[in-house]
Amino acid sequence: LRVCILHGARETLDKLPSRQNLKRSSVLVGDESFLCPFCGRVEESISHLLVTCYESDKILENLV
Repeated sequence: LRVCILHGARETLDKLPSRQNLKRSSVLVGDESFLCPFCGRVEESISHLLVTCYESDKILENLV
């Protein structure tokens, strides 16, 4: 289900303020961490947060 949502709304999701997007638009610069705040393993992006991050997946499941 999440993959379908991401595929259908990719352009909209790419405008959300993930660390990856904030870095790309120079809002975050220098020594600021670009890693996912939940797992700390990879650069935070919308697709990572909604699809591949095991830690954020646990949080999302608790919300449902």
